[in-house]
Amino acid sequence: MHVLQAILGDEISVKTVHGEVKFKLPAGTDNGAVFKLKEYGAPKVGTSSKGDHLIKIEIVMPKKLSKKERELYEELAKESGLDIKPQNKWIFG
Repeated sequence: MHVLQAILGDEISVKTVHGEVKFKLPAGTDNGAVFKLKEYGAPKVGTSSKGDHLIKIEIVMPKKLSKKERELYEELAKESGLDIKPQNKWIFG
């Protein structure tokens, strides 16, 4: 999941044993958060009821940014009051 989906919230598709389900991911979701889809899990042994399906959120940080993406993130950092000092990719000694 992209960091922006976690920040802004999104509707995502989740594959369960009962098929694909749409899930509304809330804005501000933390990495590692776990959500429960009641009765979308495997059938419970010896009963007609179903277990729950758990969704664990793993946020993937972008490794490369376009020039425009970098500018937007820098603008967001400034708007948020962060004084970020980006590290240079290349260090010359």
